[in-house]
Amino acid sequence: MLWELSSWNRYPLLDFAILRNSLARGGAILGFLVGVLLAGSLYVIPQYLRNLEVHSALQTGVLLSIGGASSVLVLCCFRSIIPLFAKIGGTGVLLFALAVEIASQLLFAHFVTTDTPDLDLWLPLALNGIFIGLSVPTLGIVAFATVDNQKASNGRAMYYGCRQLGASVGVTLSAVLIDRRMSLHSSRLLDAFVNRNLSVLGQASYLSDRALSAMVRKQSSVLSYADTFYTMAFVAAITVFFVPLLSSRAAAPSPVRNSLDEPVPASLLQAAGGRR
Repeated sequence: MLWELSSWNRYPLLDFAILRNSLARGGAILGFLVGVLLAGSLYVIPQYLRNLEVHSALQTGVLLSIGGASSVLVLCCFRSIIPLFAKIGGTGVLLFALAVEIASQLLFAHFVTTDTPDLDLWLPLALNGIFIGLSVPTLGIVAFATVDNQKASNGRAMYYGCRQLGASVGVTLSAVLIDRRMSLHSSRLLDAFVNRNLSVLGQASYLSDRALSAMVRKQSSVLSYADTFYTMAFVAAITVFFVPLLSSRAAAPSPVRNSLDEPVPASLLQAAGGRR
């Protein structure tokens, strides 16, 4: 790391000097946060469906395909909807995508139970897919709107590296949060149960220790998954405050080409600076 930053290294593998560009720097930060949201949701949702809803692998895959279909639909229509966002710019698209993700995670937290009907999960799954389909390509384009073509590949390596790091953090954060909150909620539920009046305790005496333990574990799992969804919504809300990092008014020296080797639309090139 130090050698890559050293001025003695004439041919660095990764040129960190590209972070002097405000859009590339903002893209790296937002890439990290978006990676947290992408991986966190993609980890928590299948875990919830398999462990709490007790869906089979096939049923889980069918439900998750709703979000995948939404993402594919948005990507297929991406060129068509670019003119609709021309007035609000690329930052406006990202803000809209983050608002959709906040709504998705809040809906998940609202509907999470041990027997939530699959139909109730369609809307949050579709909204999560829309977020993925909108945020990933838009951020990848706007973040390099003013980066020279010669440095674009280096900048993209920086961006994807930060996004992958964020994905690792997102999965770890979700797993740790579920485990810690489950322990907390289990202790609170047991305390509340023991502190009930004698009539409730008398009725509960018919329950075996194993049944009581299973009931507490299941309810604490519901609360811990809800807390995780609320946390993902909070991370999305925090990400909103970093979107202005992409509001650079520096003009692009030349059109930057995307992964399809096609010119970036002019509306998104202007979106890097918002309205001019």
